Amino acid sequence: ILGAGIILTAIMILRGHSLPHGKDWLHLAIVGIMLEGVSNCILGWSAQWIPSGLMGLLMAMTPFWMVGIEAFTGGEKLTLKTILGLFIGFLGLFLLVFPQLRDVSFDPKFLASCLLIQVVCISFGAGSVYAKRKPVQVSPLMGAGIQMLVTGGVVTIFGTFLGEWKGLHFSLRPVIALVYMLIFGSLIGYSAYIYSLQKLPISIVSLHRYINPVVAVFLGWLILNEKFTWLDSIAVSLIFMGVVFVQVRNIGFKRR
Repeated sequence: ILGAGIILTAIMILRGHSLPHGKDWLHLAIVGIMLEGVSNCILGWSAQWIPSGLMGLLMAMTPFWMVGIEAFTGGEKLTLKTILGLFIGFLGLFLLVFPQLRDVSFDPKFLASCLLIQVVCISFGAGSVYAKRKPVQVSPLMGAGIQMLVTGGVVTIFGTFLGEWKGLHFSLRPVIALVYMLIFGSLIGYSAYIYSLQKLPISIVSLHRYINPVVAVFLGWLILNEKFTWLDSIAVSLIFMGVVFVQVRNIGFKRR
């Protein structure tokens, strides 16, 4: 996060964009910590005890929290189509990761991780709504850079305090993974998310939690020759059906 924040902020400054002023720093720091700080700390720990498929399924509760918090705080209202679309998409995601859930073993750390991931979902949802309600006087990309810069600094200090540097070892695969996450996860992915928050309704932006696993399955089939079963086909169809339900609702809202 810190590296991506430094790079993106530097690029925006070189392109002539000004840094935030006054309370904008506070707003950006709050959004960054709620979206990226909480997520990275908790998910990094939980990944030791939860399979990736189940983690993806638990994280798919984020859209429900996002639209719920948005509606409860006086924003975009819930409709039957939105709720139905989210449930259909969640069902599709469940079918997509179901084969990975058969060998899950339950223990205290596993259960604690499941609960903490819901904290991540709540924090991500609340942070997204906060970002939409608290516009700042900088471009979305500059805002994303500052968010990652501040959050990366806080997480680095937190990790140093916990002694995380002792476990740091460099080898080819982790370095490749780090570069990939820096470019696609932070510079591209997170920046695109922050930009989308300023341009689209919360209910549509939240759907990325359903689309990401579909993209992963498709790339696994295309690049790694992984099997694409009939159950995967049904799951992907349900996910896209859920997305269509939510999209139709928002198209209708704009026309009115």
